[in-house]
Amino acid sequence: MAYIVSAGELDQRIRIEQKTSTQASNGEPVTTWATIAEVWAKVQQLTGREQIAAQQVQSPADARFVIRRRSGIAPDLHRIVWRGQPYDITGQPAEVGARREWLEIMATAGVRDAR
Repeated sequence: MAYIVSAGELDQRIRIEQKTSTQASNGEPVTTWATIAEVWAKVQQLTGREQIAAQQVQSPADARFVIRRRSGIAPDLHRIVWRGQPYDITGQPAEVGARREWLEIMATAGVRDAR
């Protein structure tokens, strides 16, 4: 897939949040989320056919988020919030584009495993 993204296509505001695990006074684990960035994104909600075309071999994805490249986003530590809905990152984000100027993040909606 060729990645030619214009600035005008980055028309959705998303939050990237980082997970922090602590322990409550009773010993129970407590997971909280802190916003580490708010960025503009191109968001595409995927159908089953698009998931196959994207050669999804990990987990199914509900959406594809394309943002300007940034480092350090990891599926086990981060999630995306779009329109108030949390999205779990389903695989390692991919640097795409002729100069790898974009970061493609596949994600699935909903909260799982205290995420």
